[in-house]
Amino acid sequence: MTSAISIREAKPEDWKIYSSLRLEALQESPRVFGGAFAEESRYSAQQWMEWLHPHLKAIFVLSDGKQPIGFTAMMTDRECPATGHFIASYIKPEYRGRRLSDMLFKARTALALEMKDWKKVVTCHREGNEVSQRAIMRNGFVLKDIVSTQWPDGTTGNRYDYELDPDDLRRKNLSLNQSNPKQHGI
Repeated sequence: MTSAISIREAKPEDWKIYSSLRLEALQESPRVFGGAFAEESRYSAQQWMEWLHPHLKAIFVLSDGKQPIGFTAMMTDRECPATGHFIASYIKPEYRGRRLSDMLFKARTALALEMKDWKKVVTCHREGNEVSQRAIMRNGFVLKDIVSTQWPDGTTGNRYDYELDPDDLRRKNLSLNQSNPKQHGI
């Protein structure tokens, strides 16, 4: 019997769940994330809890029943608080290919719509990550730029930058809800 897949925002007390998933992601896909396993594996419990503090960001955990199977994050740009970033998505390999990334996008987008100060939401992917590209575009983001980037692993390659206008989504949701009061969300 298959359990229901769910997503929820992680809290500081979920640090063991998040750290386990994050370290797994860094080991499996070191070129995809902006961190390094060697460094993050030495983090203390307090450092992991700080990662999960909701001051500037939110981290979501994807689960199959009670089994954590992935995570994603979003944060406010420190230099431009009107910009939100969708970052750091990971789904365990055995759960890929099921469009579960759409759940990650929908959870972040719902919270982004509550962030009234955000005038744009941005995300990106590395050159060659067509799976991310398809998920990003399927969830309403528009390609804005292609930039040559020095990645944390020391390699250089193109970064594909995408943007989403939360005000545009709010207007679309408002008109959808006015035309069909039973239809909510994205």
